[in-house]
Amino acid sequence: MITFTHHTHQSTPEVNLTPLIDIIFNLMIFLLITAVFTAKGISLNLPQAAAARPAPSQRFEITITEKNDIMVDQKPCPLPELEAILASKLDDPQWDGSEKIFIKACKEASVGQLVRVMDTVRSTGFDNVILAAGSTKQ
Repeated sequence: MITFTHHTHQSTPEVNLTPLIDIIFNLMIFLLITAVFTAKGISLNLPQAAAARPAPSQRFEITITEKNDIMVDQKPCPLPELEAILASKLDDPQWDGSEKIFIKACKEASVGQLVRVMDTVRSTGFDNVILAAGSTKQ
């Protein structure tokens, strides 16, 4: 007599990771490309100077746009708020006072706005102020 045995072969379910890895790589490429284009900063038409030198990468920067808007760390900042930001910078324990304040003013910005910003910076207690300019050297 022939006996038949019933063997059940259960296969373990598998998750195919290839589509997931493809999606992650696409997202990573998208984020890297986006980060490159957004890290540019504010585009200004700086006045030219023969003695202009490259600035250090770590600095506190105040920007005056062609519409006389004041920007601190690429964010709009009204003049009264600028004094409070600078005062908090003086109270920061990581700030040793030797750092320079860079003021980048667009060529089309008014001299009056530049003087008001410089006056605010100096009256807050900062003496190390540098005006940024583009280089005329080719």
